[in-house]
Amino acid sequence: VAVAAPLVVTIRSSEDSLPEAVDDESRVTAILRYQGGRVVAAPMDVFGAPRQRIGYDMAAAVILDSADPESLDVAQRQALIDYMLGGGVVILPAPNDQADPSATWLAPYLPAMRIGSRYATTINVTQGRGSHTFKLSAPVTLTEWCPLDQPSDSVKVIAADSQYVHIATRAVGLGKLVVTSF
Repeated sequence: VAVAAPLVVTIRSSEDSLPEAVDDESRVTAILRYQGGRVVAAPMDVFGAPRQRIGYDMAAAVILDSADPESLDVAQRQALIDYMLGGGVVILPAPNDQADPSATWLAPYLPAMRIGSRYATTINVTQGRGSHTFKLSAPVTLTEWCPLDQPSDSVKVIAADSQYVHIATRAVGLGKLVVTSF
């Protein structure tokens, strides 16, 4: 029995041309593939993003790649919120230079505070008493996230070092919003 690969919807800025976006997959999608995961990417620009939750029903995750969250209209925003409430996963990867998400409609759902960005050639991750350094093949822009001032049971930090959060999630209904530094 063949198992279908999960569908990952990638929402990009309207300035990104869609044919190039198909060839230039999201960094998160590329990491999933590198880790041995089979995924089917479905890139679209903000104007094509669903305006009802049902438009995301087949998606294992939605990645707000180069799309400014504020460029989504009210119906598209509500569709993403409803998608998360119903169990969907929305990923906000870096770099998202479009807008500080803490100043957008995503603010109540963020699991960490964005404080800036930087270029890096390594990512350090501390787990328990140990730490691991991941060397990157080329310098990349990392978003600097810090833990929230008010900890919450709905927030989980998945990967961090002594200064920055690299992956964090916040439960939203049955689903979650995920932020990454990379």
